[in-house]
Amino acid sequence: IRQVKPGQTAYITLDSYNETAFEAEVTRIVPYMDERSRTFKVEARFIETPPTLYPNFTVETSIVLRTKDKALLVPAGYLVDGAFLMTGSDTPTPVTIGARDLENVKILEGIDANTKLYKP
Repeated sequence: IRQVKPGQTAYITLDSYNETAFEAEVTRIVPYMDERSRTFKVEARFIETPPTLYPNFTVETSIVLRTKDKALLVPAGYLVDGAFLMTGSDTPTPVTIGARDLENVKILEGIDANTKLYKP
């Protein structure tokens, strides 16, 4: 929780919107832990507001802690079994993955920026 600061970008996925991630900005971190759940409350403001919001929606949130220039990112939906990509042959290509968010995965090794990918 020490890495989370107001102003950081967050991506919020709501169950009712089928994996669509809505961009938000962290606005407040409550400075105490809930002893029972061992969690901290973090508030965020939508940048892209979903068309309809109702109380008690189930959400999943990813907070961007840092960014890196020139990272090789691929859509998370292209991963096969969590560590392979389809590059044209019948055999999936093994890759080493790094950071990920709701939409993308950073590729550390296994392919380069010129590799053609096919969605499985």
